[in-house]
Amino acid sequence: MNCRKISFKHIVYILRRGCHILVEFSDSSVNALGSVSKEFEACFKGIREEMDDHLEAINSNTNEIMSNYEYLCQLDSRLSKVEEKLDELLLAAGIHSSSKYHDFKAPRLTKSEQELYEFLLKADKPVACRELAFRLALTQTLLAEYLTALIEKGIPVGKRYSGSDILVSLDARFQHEMLARQQLKKLNVI
Repeated sequence: MNCRKISFKHIVYILRRGCHILVEFSDSSVNALGSVSKEFEACFKGIREEMDDHLEAINSNTNEIMSNYEYLCQLDSRLSKVEEKLDELLLAAGIHSSSKYHDFKAPRLTKSEQELYEFLLKADKPVACRELAFRLALTQTLLAEYLTALIEKGIPVGKRYSGSDILVSLDARFQHEMLARQQLKKLNVI
């Protein structure tokens, strides 16, 4: 709205409800009221157009959100079916879904931690720390740090002593279940 000084005898009140304009004025300001009325009308028309644009954008976003919600519901349904099939396969493989590792979510591992984890996962028997460090080209100290990091991230690494050697392995049930998951992923079941 163009802001001009208009001299009125009394104050102009704009009420929020109904946008009524109450004006007490003299005969000389009748023309001024006509121009103010046109400016208000133009301002309200501009506001109305902006509000219509916002409403259209909101409706468009609402449709997109509803479409995404329907898609997520379909994905949830499919995931439930995959989970049921996984439970059946694990049961058939002799792994009970009541296992404490059934809901295990793999933590984020560094590249070196991932290599160590993969090596231990594929190992048939416990591996001596010296051999593990040699095969992964790590120092004993660095290997110990990575093993500690795996344990802190919830991966069940077991240690036992055989003479002067420290043998390291994953928990047998955990190892079996994680290998089964890898096989299922290769088959594109998961």
